[in-house]
Amino acid sequence: MSNSKARKKNDYGSQRAEAQNRPSGARIKVRYNGHSYSIPHPNDWDLNVLDYMYEAEHEENPMATIGVMRELLGKAQWGAFKERNRSVEDIAKFMETMTESLEKDETAPNS
Repeated sequence: MSNSKARKKNDYGSQRAEAQNRPSGARIKVRYNGHSYSIPHPNDWDLNVLDYMYEAEHEENPMATIGVMRELLGKAQWGAFKERNRSVEDIAKFMETMTESLEKDETAPNS
């Protein structure tokens, strides 16, 4: 078991080191429903995003997901998203797509 714990610690350490080498201001590209959106790299997330994520997961507040999206997309992109996508299902699918993009670390050029 100690090997397993050591391995997890080492994996985390390498991921953390890689993330710390990411330049501040890096953006992640999220393609959804034929449009591109740009969100900050997780290293640059405002603490409000983490608060909303905690609320959504631990307090089972579905409205907190909207807070996550509003914070990450910013006013202009959030407005464009709402014009193009009108259902709760769109929000859930966007969040899934965003998670996949974060896992792939699809860095977009700064805009």
